[in-house]
Amino acid sequence: MSNFKLSLNLQLVYNQPINLSFEAFAKNEQMKELGITKISETKEQLTVKFDNCTATFTKVNKKLDFDYEAFQKQADIFKGFEHFTFRHNAISESKDHSFYIDVKVEANEERAFLEIQNLFFAAMYQTDEEPPVGIHVPENKVLLSYGDYVEFAVNQITDWGLYLAWINFHAHIGKRKTTVYTQGLKKLGEKDLEFTVKNGKELDAHKFLLNLAMHSLTSTASYHDGDTTTNTTNGKDYEFTKKKSKFLDSKVLELEKY
Repeated sequence: MSNFKLSLNLQLVYNQPINLSFEAFAKNEQMKELGITKISETKEQLTVKFDNCTATFTKVNKKLDFDYEAFQKQADIFKGFEHFTFRHNAISESKDHSFYIDVKVEANEERAFLEIQNLFFAAMYQTDEEPPVGIHVPENKVLLSYGDYVEFAVNQITDWGLYLAWINFHAHIGKRKTTVYTQGLKKLGEKDLEFTVKNGKELDAHKFLLNLAMHSLTSTASYHDGDTTTNTTNGKDYEFTKKKSKFLDSKVLELEKY
């Protein structure tokens, strides 16, 4: 992951009305370990500080503005790939929700990423409340099942699950070819990636982009225009070419045969 300032936003989705108080947060052992202090508090909003990070929690008494149909379509394309398993449960578990807590965190340095995840988990485990039924990352159009996400992210050897919550993979299927692309790497200081393959090769393309994304996020490596890489699934070399995305409002790195 490149060295840059982090600004992360997620929404904790609930079926029942929820309270929001620093007193409830303060009972949480993980909150105590983070050394969180209160900046301000109202019935609808709570702002706290820890280290070089500031977090604002806002209670919203309405449903998310979320396109379940489009999300289901993408989930079906990647069905069977292990990193998408929990997204199917997210649709059924959160479709009847009526409330959410919007969480925004500003950090002065990227190495606070995993520490910020601890804050999000602590927020989910408010001692006076039931946990959320889902987690929504609005900028990346990701909706996660709470139960499956916790199982996937926490009980793993690596931190991949935590990073995966902040990126998404989409597939645009044409008559003969499919473009698989990431959404969310830009938010974490890297360029999003695009890779076009023959129809039916979506999972292969997803695996290739997933490995590239995780390598850049979990190390100091970054990809640049003109760099080359090898796809370990087929042994072929590819070149990163900086281009204006057809699907995102930004420039991305497209992978082309070298």
